[in-house]
Amino acid sequence: MAPRRRFQISYAPIVKEHLRVVERVHYSLLKEQIELHLLDAPEQETAQRKRLGPTTEVEADWELRCGPNNRLRVFYRVDMRAGVVEIVGIGVKRGSKLRMGGEEVGL
Repeated sequence: MAPRRRFQISYAPIVKEHLRVVERVHYSLLKEQIELHLLDAPEQETAQRKRLGPTTEVEADWELRCGPNNRLRVFYRVDMRAGVVEIVGIGVKRGSKLRMGGEEVGL
């Protein structure tokens, strides 16, 4: 069996702004979950990861759900050739509303 490929994680500059809506107590949880779920096989669908459809406003291909009641959302793209997972957005979902930074975004 071939060993799994490890990916590098990179963050888009806008992610700093998106973190404003996330409670600080969840920052370490976010980092832990990103590393746990996205360093190996980030393009494999699981209960926490799903591929996004073309109708989303977020410029990402994938969504990772984590945190209390799965309210935290991490949006990312994968460059298989370069072996990089780029985090392009982080938000908080409450009900049917997703907030990223200072604005509401449609999914």
